[in-house]
Amino acid sequence: MQRYYPGVVFLPSMTVGATDAHHYEQICDTCLRCSPFMAEPQEAATGVHGTNERIPVRAYLQGIRFLIDLMEHVNLSC
Repeated sequence: MQRYYPGVVFLPSMTVGATDAHHYEQICDTCLRCSPFMAEPQEAATGVHGTNERIPVRAYLQGIRFLIDLMEHVNLSC
């Protein structure tokens, strides 16, 4: 993650909401619950989910690049 978000400290955390990954638990041995989409502070302050939900195009593209890189380089062999 440091490649795409240099200088940011990443900590494991729990979320109070569900993620879409729960739909895959019955068909997949490993579900990574990771969201590389970084909301701008002013956007996060008004709520990430809701009416007219949005993120900046730059944040969206950076998140997509991260997910592609993750899928290309992750090794999940058991």
